[in-house]
Amino acid sequence: MTLRISPHPLAQSGTGLVFLFLLLGLAVALGGCQGPESKPKVKRRVVVKARPLSSRSSDVTAMALPDGQPGDAKVDSGVIGRVSKPTAPPIPRSVALELPPDAEGISESVPPEEENTEGEEGRLPNFAQVYAETVDRVVKLVVYRKGERPGLGTGFFFGGPNLILTNAHVVRDAQRVEVFTRDGQKVEGTVLGLDELTDVAVVRAFLKKPVLPLLPAPASRVKPGRWVLAIGNPLGLEFSATKGIISAVNRSEELWDQVGYSDFIQTDAAINQGNSGGPLVDRNGRVVGMCAALDKEADRIGFAIPMSMASVVQEHLVKYRKLKRTWLGIQILRRDGQIEVVGVVPESPAYKVGFQPGDVILQFDGGTVEDVEKLRWSIAIHGVDEPARFVLARNGNVMELDLFLEEARELAQSDTGGQ
Repeated sequence: MTLRISPHPLAQSGTGLVFLFLLLGLAVALGGCQGPESKPKVKRRVVVKARPLSSRSSDVTAMALPDGQPGDAKVDSGVIGRVSKPTAPPIPRSVALELPPDAEGISESVPPEEENTEGEEGRLPNFAQVYAETVDRVVKLVVYRKGERPGLGTGFFFGGPNLILTNAHVVRDAQRVEVFTRDGQKVEGTVLGLDELTDVAVVRAFLKKPVLPLLPAPASRVKPGRWVLAIGNPLGLEFSATKGIISAVNRSEELWDQVGYSDFIQTDAAINQGNSGGPLVDRNGRVVGMCAALDKEADRIGFAIPMSMASVVQEHLVKYRKLKRTWLGIQILRRDGQIEVVGVVPESPAYKVGFQPGDVILQFDGGTVEDVEKLRWSIAIHGVDEPARFVLARNGNVMELDLFLEEARELAQSDTGGQ
C-alpha cells in the first residue's frame, strides 16, 4: 500500500510558500531564545594538578584547556577562580600531654609541627582569637617581700602541669607568692627555683580548675617582621594585650650590670612594668619568648627571653632547683668574623687540655661557631656526662680537642665573652 501525501493547499501558491518560510523563521528564533543574562556556553575541561601535600605547601594549581585539546594550555584565571582548593584540617593551637596532677617533672617535649603559613604573612592575625585562646593560661603574680610593698608580675603555664614560668626578678627574695587567674581563681604559689643570669624562674601552683600549658613556637617561625601579642599585667592593668612585631632577634646588648646571657628577642609590642614574665605569642598562640625588659629611654622597644633558652632553664630548675652550668674556662671575642680565645683561666678544663690565647674556635660539638653568646650558652648547658669536642685553628693548622667540662661552682666561673 502506497501512502500518498498531498501538498497543503497553501503550498501550492506563492503566498503559501511565503507563509511557510515565516513560520519556519519564527520557530528557529524561538528555539534559540535565551534569558537576558544568559551567555553562550563554551565547553571547557578543567584539569586540576595537585602537588603532594607537604609541610611547606598544599597549593593546587588549575588550568583550563579547550575541550579536546591535548597537553597543557595557558591558565584561565576565570576558571581558576571557580575551582575550590582543598583545605587541610585545622591545626590545634594548643596541645599538651596529659599527665597526672602530681607529676613532678617536665612533660616530654613534643616539637610543635611546622604549620603551613604560606600566604599568611600579608594578612593581619585574628588577635581577638589569639587572645581568647591564650589568656586563660596567663596568671597575675603578687609577690610579698619582707619590709617592701607587694610586687606585681606576670607568669604563664608552660612545660608541664601546674608549672608557671616567669622572670627571676619578679619572684626574687619572695616570702609569699599569690597566683591569680582571669576566671577569678586565687591560689598560693611555690618558687621551685630561679636563675639570676638568665632571669628565669619557675613557680608551682595547683589550680582548682587546671589549664593546659602553652606550647613554644617553632624556632623557624621566630623571625623579624612576624606578628606577636604580649599579654600581661602592665601597671596593674590585669590581663592586657598589646600587639606588635618581632623587631630583631639575637640581640646581644647587655641589659643588666652583670655577666648575663644576652640573646634577646626585640619587639615593638608595648612592654611595661608588670608585663615581666608574661608570654609573647605568635599568630597561632605559640610562645615566642618571655617578656623580660624594656628600654626606658626609648619608645616601644622591649625585650623577651627566647623560649629555646627559657625552656632549658625551666627543666633544670624543676629537676635540680638551679641551672647546673658547666664551664670551660676561656674568655672569647668576635674578631674579624671569627670567635677567638683571648684568655684561658689557670687550672680550668680549657687550661688542662691546652687551649691557648689566639686560638680560633671553628666548631663546637659538630656545629659551626659564629656567635659569642650562643657558644657561651651551649657550653653552659652541655653537661658533665658527655665529652665536648672543639675544632680549633692555630697557627694555620686545624686541630681537635675533646674534653669533659666541669660543673661551675659559682657564677664567677661562667665563660665570658664580648663582641
